[in-house]
Amino acid sequence: MDLPTLAVLVFGAVLWAIWRSGELRGFQVFCSFLFGFFLAGSVIAPSVSEAVQTVFDWISTWSIT
Repeated sequence: MDLPTLAVLVFGAVLWAIWRSGELRGFQVFCSFLFGFFLAGSVIAPSVSEAVQTVFDWISTWSIT
């Protein structure tokens, strides 16, 4: 599974959990979806992707025992 697919699944699960807890309304979930959709098609998408990749690479260096 590649990183964008994993990130979509993780962020989707977080949005779903917040929505189910009652802290997030349906309209806010829809707006978040649209924001992500249009952000992915924008000019800054490669920069955002690179930043997310850098953060995930940094987290993967942690040693949790």
